[in-house]
This record gives sequence, C-alpha cells and structure tokens, in this order.
Amino acid sequence: MDSGVGDSILDVLARLFPRRAKKSALQIAPSAPPDVFAAAAFLLEISGAYHHVQPDGDPAATTSPRIISMVDDDRTLAQTLADAWKAMPVKPATVPAEIQHRWGELTKKYGNEPVYKELGINDPCPVWWKIALELLLAADAAVADEVGWVPVRKLKSVWSIAVKQLVKDELNDKSGRGFLNTIAFETNQDIANVLPKSRTPGVGCTVRSLSHHLALLPPRGVARAYWVSPVNADPAPADALNVMIVPFPYAITATSFVPMSDKDLVRDRKWGWFSLKPTWLEKLSPDDVSDWVKALVKAGETDCGAVHAIVLPELALDWPTYDKLANALKAFPQIEFLVSGLTTENQELRPGNFVATTLFEGGRVRQTMTRVREKHHRWKLDRAQIGTYALSSALTPNASWWEKLDIMSRSLDVFVVREKSSLTTLICEDLARVDPCQELVRAIGPNLVIALLMDSAQIKDRWPARYATVLAEDPGCSVLTVNSRGLLDRANAEGSWDRSDAIALWRDDTGAPRSICLPPNMDAVVMTLAGERKRERTLDGRSVSNAVSWHFHGQQPVRADATDSLRKKMGRPA
Repeated sequence: MDSGVGDSILDVLARLFPRRAKKSALQIAPSAPPDVFAAAAFLLEISGAYHHVQPDGDPAATTSPRIISMVDDDRTLAQTLADAWKAMPVKPATVPAEIQHRWGELTKKYGNEPVYKELGINDPCPVWWKIALELLLAADAAVADEVGWVPVRKLKSVWSIAVKQLVKDELNDKSGRGFLNTIAFETNQDIANVLPKSRTPGVGCTVRSLSHHLALLPPRGVARAYWVSPVNADPAPADALNVMIVPFPYAITATSFVPMSDKDLVRDRKWGWFSLKPTWLEKLSPDDVSDWVKALVKAGETDCGAVHAIVLPELALDWPTYDKLANALKAFPQIEFLVSGLTTENQELRPGNFVATTLFEGGRVRQTMTRVREKHHRWKLDRAQIGTYALSSALTPNASWWEKLDIMSRSLDVFVVREKSSLTTLICEDLARVDPCQELVRAIGPNLVIALLMDSAQIKDRWPARYATVLAEDPGCSVLTVNSRGLLDRANAEGSWDRSDAIALWRDDTGAPRSICLPPNMDAVVMTLAGERKRERTLDGRSVSNAVSWHFHGQQPVRADATDSLRKKMGRPA
C-alpha cells in the first residue's frame, strides 16, 4: 500500500498559479482558457485520471466503477461551455458562470483532496476527476480556430488580445529572441506550459489524446517550444506545396572531419572529439550560393510552375551565406519558407550545429521571420560509420569519435506554414533520441517535420525510416528526412553498400516510407505535397474534421541553368 504523502489539489494549483497568494484567489477561475486547460490537464496527468476515460460506454453497464464514461451529453456540454466562453465580453475579463461553478467545486469542495489516490479494484473514481475533465474539454474547445492559426492582427477575444501584445513585443524585441513559448499567462512556466496543437494522435492513451487544440508541455527548463504565428497575412490553403530539396554540399572530403583530441589520449581512452569543417564553402562566396539556388528555383518554376519551399541538409551553410540567401529569395513571391542546417549561429557566428528556418510573408514588400536553434545530441562516429564514409585517413577507426558541440539549450520552433498546418525541424540524432523535445513534438503534433541529416542513403531499411515511422503513427506527423549528396556519394564510392541516389525520404500516415532520388546529372528535386483533411477523435470521443495530413504526390529532378564556372565551383558536372 502506498503510504507516501502527496499534494492536494490546492497545493498543486498554488504551484501552478504562484501569483495567487491567498486561498480565496485560487478559488476564482482564470479568465484565459489555456490557463484552465493547464490546470485541468496537469491534475489529470499527475493523478493518472486521464487513462480512466472511456468514450461511449454505458455508465450503468460498465464493468468497473473506476471508468470515466463519456457519452454524447458530455461532449455536448463541453461544446456548450466553450461557446459560452467565446461569447463572453472582452471587458471585464470573466468566465461563464458554469465554468466558475465547476472551478469552485474543484477548489472549494475537493481542494483538500489528494491529487493521487491509490484505488482498489472496486473503488469508484474520485468525483473531482470528471469536473477536471469537463474543464479541460471546455477550455480546449473554446480556443478552436483562434490563437496560433489566424493572423495576429485578427485576434479579438480578451485573452487572445494579450497574445497579440506578446507577439508585438517579441517582433519589436531587438535581441531577436523568439516568439510565444506559452499562451497560458498565469501558469508557472517552471511547472507547465501550453501552446496550440496540430495533430491529435489516433493511437495510444495519454493526456495528449484528450485535446484537439491545446498542448500541455513540460517545464521551460526541460525544453521549450516556440510557436511562430502568421502576423499579417492569412496562411495559404493546404493545397499543393512544392518543396525543393537541394542536397548541398555535393562533395565532402575526409579533411572536413577534423580530430580535436590529442592522439595519445584517444589511443588510451578509445574515444575523442571531432569537428566538421565546412570545406565545401571555402571556394564559394555567399553570392555564389545565392545565384545557384536562384537558378534552381527558376528551373523548378519552369517545370512545376512554382517553388514554395527550399530545404538544405544539416551543416550545409554558414550564417553569412544563409542570411544572403534568405534576402535573395525575397525576390520570389511564391516562396513561403527556407530551411537549412548551419555551421555557425546567426550574427554571433558561434560555431556548432544549427538549423535555421525563415518564413516569408507579404507581396511586394516581403517580410521575413527567422529562427535559429541548435542541435540537441552529438553525432557519434563509430568504426562502422568511419568505414562507410571512408574517413579512416582523418579519424582512427580504433576509437569512437564524438561531435564537438556545446549543447546550450533544448528548444523547438514550430511555424504556421499553411492553413491549419505547422512545421518543425529536427537535426539528425534529434530524430532518433528519446528526449524532452520528442515530448514537445508528440504533444504539439506538427503536421510536417523536416529532419536534416549528415547520413547515407535514405532508404526504408535504415534508421531514419524507422524513427520517421514512429512520428507518423503518433502523433501523425508527415516526416521528410534530407541528406547531402556529398556524404551519400562518399558511401557510394566506398562500396560497402549498394549504390543509391536516395537523398531524402518521405513518410506520412498512409503507408510505407518512400525514397526521394536524385539522378547524378541533376542538381535538386522538387517534390509535390498536398494537404488532406482528416477527421480526428480524442480519447473522450469528440471529433474534428479539419486536421491536415500532408501526403506525397510526385517528384521531379531539376538542373540549374548556371554558367560552367558556377557549376564547377558547386562541384556539379558541366
């Protein structure tokens, strides 16, 4: 029997809302739905109550009193409460009487009850569980199609106007530090955070399965997610999205892998540090790279009509080259976003392994929003990989080699790129490792995940396909992994594996992974995606039909119409 003493409901709420010093203040419901959601979801999670929820069961016929049975009347009630919340006047900031009634019950009648209680097999579930669940469902439904998806300028409700001001403050912040990392204003960020949500998992039984529109996230010290909303323009419909994959660098030498540890020390302890030197940029200016990508975009437009996005692999560029390219792409009004791996971090030029994402918004006057974040895990090169990539001349195969990175923080950037569709990026090992940022991905459920790699062939039998499948199943992300031609060709030339031209791999919620191949005489691939509306159901049985799942609809290789001189600099055949 569990004899440990745990927190009461009021104890937990006092930690979640530390600014409410008095007990009487805790008995007044927060006016913002995300704060009510944070409290209800957190209580349901730490109590374990969430996994007792069962949709459409007959309460009179259930085999266990520990089941929280949810029927149509419960779902109708949740929507009624949400509609009343949406209809509340902007001033003063209040909540519907029925929300306050339930919050009052939770805090006054049951506030001193323990959050966790060990139940016997025939014990009924605590009454407060159902109250907290009703609050969660109402708060979740109250924010539908509100913050996160519509342009900031269109936000109108009292709590979303506060979001609007936060975004404005961030846009005017000269330090360039990020956007929204929570939309729960009263909730202690060292305990929990809340952001909008894209996909609801169709499998499993977790707190994530209880909401369509809001995601409960871990404390900010564990990992932080930043949500980047559209500011002025409505996102484009989830129609055809032409994504150009540029597998640069096209050539990588063994000298790019530089040992950072003393040889005798490596020999003694059997491991050492290495760094990746971007030798592929040494003979190229930022203008060269911009001219090359612009030529590829024009070739893609000639064939496909439009290029909407450009993706380059892990460590492809440095910051000055990326910045030059992002500014050059403002001249292409149909381009919506750019993603690339970086060897240096924005203006500070701190060396490392980063990913940059830029959103383009507007017509003639193009605005950009750029976020840069660092990799969360070091690449470990073992004997097998050193052999596969023919790196023994640079790194002894008799030791393991770790990528020399300063891992400063763990964060995730989530961008709204189309109507009801969000994008996030991962860097190589971040896709495979189980860490707090995986929790962010699963909770938010970005519609599109782009993983930038330094890897070999992107085929269904290798590790990227396995881990892409995991995210495609739960929470339903469509995953694109992108590799450089340079490292792929090193593996092809070494000859231990069958030759492959698979520079990328696609996996969505419809079936097996699909390799994206680039013929040797071509320079980039334009793949066409299209968003399909999906009906999703929560664990309590509520459904929505406007979730977006991106599916693969074709690919076409393109060749840049560039001078022989530029082609030679880029390492491409004339």
